[in-house]
Amino acid sequence: VLRVVVVGSRIISYWRVGAGNQQSGVSAAGGARIDFDAAPGLQHRAVDAVKRFSQSTRINLAGIDLLYANHADQDEPYFLEINYFFGRRGLGGSEAYYEMLSEEIRNWLHRYGLKLHACSHEK
Repeated sequence: VLRVVVVGSRIISYWRVGAGNQQSGVSAAGGARIDFDAAPGLQHRAVDAVKRFSQSTRINLAGIDLLYANHADQDEPYFLEINYFFGRRGLGGSEAYYEMLSEEIRNWLHRYGLKLHACSHEK
């Protein structure tokens, strides 16, 4: 299963490869191996498809799972699932994910001329 993650303007793709003859339910939490390098052409096509989808839907924070058919003439991936709460192992873990998310939030605010203000709670 190919996971393409959209975090603001960043798009990251990687394969989740099941162990042994595992055919379905491939998840990093379930023991799947993360592979950033396999089938770069398929990853590139999937990233392009997700970019188009993200731009048309304005979805800017999601983990999208995609599949390809088993025939060589399949150009477009099948969108299997959109996850709004998704695992972070393929992104380097939770700390790396939250750093990336914080940076993308700051970039988003800057694009719209907004400022991040610290919240203070008065007693």
